[in-house]
Amino acid sequence: MSQTITQDQILAYLPHRYENLLLDQVVSHADDTCVKGEFSLTVGPDDALGRHLFFRHHTEEEQVLIGATSVEILALGSLVCTGKLTETQLAIFTGISQFQKHQHLPLSQLISGQSEKVAQKAGFLSYRGALYRQVDTHPAVTAQVKAFVTDTSASQSEQESPKMGTAPPSGSATPIQFKRPSKKAPMIVADGLIESSDTEAWVSYTYPSNHPLIKGHFPGNPVMMGIMQWMAIEDAVLAHCQMKQGAFSVSTNAEIVKSDGELVAEVKGAQLQGYINDDTYFDSAEIVALKRIVFRRMIVPGEEIFIHLTNCQIHS
Repeated sequence: MSQTITQDQILAYLPHRYENLLLDQVVSHADDTCVKGEFSLTVGPDDALGRHLFFRHHTEEEQVLIGATSVEILALGSLVCTGKLTETQLAIFTGISQFQKHQHLPLSQLISGQSEKVAQKAGFLSYRGALYRQVDTHPAVTAQVKAFVTDTSASQSEQESPKMGTAPPSGSATPIQFKRPSKKAPMIVADGLIESSDTEAWVSYTYPSNHPLIKGHFPGNPVMMGIMQWMAIEDAVLAHCQMKQGAFSVSTNAEIVKSDGELVAEVKGAQLQGYINDDTYFDSAEIVALKRIVFRRMIVPGEEIFIHLTNCQIHS
């Protein structure tokens, strides 16, 4: 059975307020054997919901969707196609895999998407999907996303022991200031460069208590969006490459940890492309291919995280 879900109705499906509502319409096709659907979004430069925060300058004339945001759109569209969450349910995205970005998604153009649920087990939901530019038939972005749905009213069993990564070095950080940042200031997820070598780097970031995304993720229970952890990897790479000139590409693995080394996220097989200190293109580094990212711990406002790039290979 097909159902068209408008933006006002979408609020009943997700624990997100308008500020983070990266969907305009969803058409769900769900029955006992299959859950799939299509969704769409158009954001202009003066978007009434403030969603232009999720776009960045590519050139002076062109703004495009921040690459990580495409995964958020896929994830939210997939959840709405699945059905309404109750007032006590919370959907947490736990991982993304097989990500490929083929094209930019420009500001003020229609972005359409489609997704299909491919697995469900013990509260975990897995989807595969794609996003498309206006009138294009070839996908701009493809990915698989995994979510976990939990009931916040139920008594919780003891949390599993944290998985540990490499503890960050104790040295002081050099403040990071990109000369021509492509993103608006709140979307830059890197404060200081602690260490940098040919194949490794450490970068720090503190999630501000007044960050504009707090009010929508989640109302009354603020945590850092998973895509901001994704962007932390990108901004760490950009900081690592800040002495370069022009276009560059990077392959890397990465960990995000807390001050004691507790793992927040793990990244395997990331391929990035970007520009730095270029006359035409703004400073940026974006993941264009990714084997997987796994989110292991939530970050609350005021917490500091450390991004550790490993096996990092830079190509000019």
